[in-house]
Amino acid sequence: MARFRAVRTPEALTWLLAGGAQLMSQIRRQPHILSIDKAREDREQAEELIGQHRELLNQARRERAEAVSEGQRDAEKLKAEILDEARKQREQILAQTQSQVEAGMRQARTELRTVAVDLAIQAAEKLLTKNLDDTTQRKLVEEYLADLEKSGDTDSLPS
Repeated sequence: MARFRAVRTPEALTWLLAGGAQLMSQIRRQPHILSIDKAREDREQAEELIGQHRELLNQARRERAEAVSEGQRDAEKLKAEILDEARKQREQILAQTQSQVEAGMRQARTELRTVAVDLAIQAAEKLLTKNLDDTTQRKLVEEYLADLEKSGDTDSLPS
C-alpha cells in the first residue's frame, strides 16, 4: 500500500486546499456541463429528426399531388372513351334508323306503284268494257289521276 507523506507546511496546505476547492468546483459543475452538453446533443438530434419529418411530409405531399394528378388524367381519359363510345353508338343508331326509313320508303313506293297499276288496270277495263266518247274517256283519266294524287304518288304523273 502506498503511503502518503503528510504535508505540514502552510504553503503546501494552502496549495492542497486551493486545488481541492478547484477540483470540488469542477466536480460540482460537471453534471451541469454534462447536462448542457446532453441538452445540446438532444436538441441537435431533435432538429435532425424534425428535418427528416419535414422531408417525409413534403415527400408525402408530392406523392399525394402526383396521385391526384394521375387520377385526374385517368378520369379525363375515361371521359373521352365514354364520349367516343357514345358517339359511335349514336352514329350506329342513326345509320340503322336511316336504313329503316329508306326501306320503309321503298316499300311505300312499291305499294303505291301496285295501287297505281291496279287503278290503271281498272281504268283500262272500264275503257274496254264501254264504248266511250271522248268526254267520258277524259273524265275517266282525270278520275285516275285524282286517285293517284290521293294515294300520294305524284312522281309517276306525266309532266
